[in-house]
Amino acid sequence: MSTASSNWVDSKAGKPSRSNQTKSWMQVPGDWRRRFDDRVYPIVWDDELGYGRLWPRPTAAEIEASYQLEAYYTHSWHQPGGPNQVNELGLHRWLVAWAWRFDRSVYVDADWLARYQPSKQLNILDIGAGNGRLMDQMSSAGHTVMGVEPDPDARAIATKNDLAIFAGTAENYPAEIQTKRFDVIFMIHVLEHCVDPHSAVQNAVSLLNPNGVLVIETPNNEALGAKMSGSCWRWLDVPRHLNFFTRAGLENLIASSGVTVENQEFRGYSRQFKREWVSNEQMIWKLFSDRTGENSSPYPSVRRAVQLLMRSFWRRPELKYDSVRIIARK
Repeated sequence: MSTASSNWVDSKAGKPSRSNQTKSWMQVPGDWRRRFDDRVYPIVWDDELGYGRLWPRPTAAEIEASYQLEAYYTHSWHQPGGPNQVNELGLHRWLVAWAWRFDRSVYVDADWLARYQPSKQLNILDIGAGNGRLMDQMSSAGHTVMGVEPDPDARAIATKNDLAIFAGTAENYPAEIQTKRFDVIFMIHVLEHCVDPHSAVQNAVSLLNPNGVLVIETPNNEALGAKMSGSCWRWLDVPRHLNFFTRAGLENLIASSGVTVENQEFRGYSRQFKREWVSNEQMIWKLFSDRTGENSSPYPSVRRAVQLLMRSFWRRPELKYDSVRIIARK
């Protein structure tokens, strides 16, 4: 086990390590999805772990309140459109079209899973299943699928679609799950929401069958888009996101939990140039500027999107894609 991996074991409940590697990283001026919430959210960063965390941690009540939104992507069956330029206009259409030429995003579906677990009938657990879209895809492919989700609005949509989903979190599984064992466990854009990410990964590993596969994906905070946008980056999403990973940081965390890392994959390039993405970041920038009277991040204009495309399309994946995925085996 590497030094960084061993330090994860000592980092309970997201508590900053005592090493001199932990430093102040960012001050986020409020929750852009809830305009009345203008408190400042500090994020600290640990260079050794390749990992940032919201600190101090919010209370359980504060975390629950942060998801009480009129519009959140797990609160409907509709999913955002794929990385195409059909519905784009003007320069955005050109940007997405060019980004698509260099986009090698790897998407999770039943065919993708067959490369790692070729059996036609797998027992699958989706932790943080949201509205159950991934569960539905895997069930339609013939697999037995269960899900865990803390958000009652998202669970209601999954239940309406006859999916076996139960109330719980990655740190605290429901009784219906605790006695089961699985061939595949998904945690897709979940770990960034967890109060204790190390325990969340350990819990998942404990439910894997021998030779079972663990798939974890999070936002990629090493991406150039994240660095250029700063506190206005769309995937930052404080305070729903409590943890912030690089590829190396995520891999170290998973490796510290007793599994073997088999592969790393990336997705999310073309969508960073879509009109919706850029306009969201512009709205966040304006809101934060109004709250603070200034903004250290440059305005996320279409011109800056052009600069991001020019700087990123030939770069290594860690700097290019907005999301990173680690595949590990027990």
